[in-house]
Amino acid sequence: MDFAGPIGGNTYLVIVDAYSKYPEVVKMVNTTGKTTVAVLRGIFSRHGLPEILVSDNGPQFTSSEFEQFCKRNGITHQTSAAYKPSTNSQAERLVQILKQAIKQAQITNADVASVIANYLLVYCNTPHSTTGKPPSMLLMGRRLRSRLDLLNPSVEKHVEARQFSSMTRRTADRGVRQFFAGDAVLARNYGRGDKWLPRVVSSFLGSRHYMVEMSGIP
Repeated sequence: MDFAGPIGGNTYLVIVDAYSKYPEVVKMVNTTGKTTVAVLRGIFSRHGLPEILVSDNGPQFTSSEFEQFCKRNGITHQTSAAYKPSTNSQAERLVQILKQAIKQAQITNADVASVIANYLLVYCNTPHSTTGKPPSMLLMGRRLRSRLDLLNPSVEKHVEARQFSSMTRRTADRGVRQFFAGDAVLARNYGRGDKWLPRVVSSFLGSRHYMVEMSGIP
């Protein structure tokens, strides 16, 4: 892990999983030891406690709060060589990617947070030069869905559509009445007034599940 910045007036905490190369980037309110520990708690609540944390010798990482946090959670804290940040190369590489994203946002007047999020999504889905696998695949066992997936037919969606079609046919065979969008129905009113109201089916959700517009009920 490492701090990147100030970049564009902001400082970011950058963490990389040594095995999968999966990144976490958090915009910091401040960089005190207490705030750093609070951010790490949130990250570790999603990924679990690491065995080893590698950082530089910054005051946040040598503070008593940070050292106590590591000790209480059984984390071995290792520091990189002084004045040689490249020894923590995994975090340093992500810092460079972060700087590229922020520079692009500044040039194009785009929202910085959105550009960083897009960069990280691409990074997580791209095979890493060291492992040959996307970070998301090694950490989660799957690629993350992105807009590129919209260009390819989804096998999963195709199977779901076939299963849904089969289910509706079985329902029709059993004699269960079906409705479709635009059909006039009587809908149960659980508010004040008449118990049954004439309404129109707006969408078909399932064999016995429909969306009906019920506006105008007191």
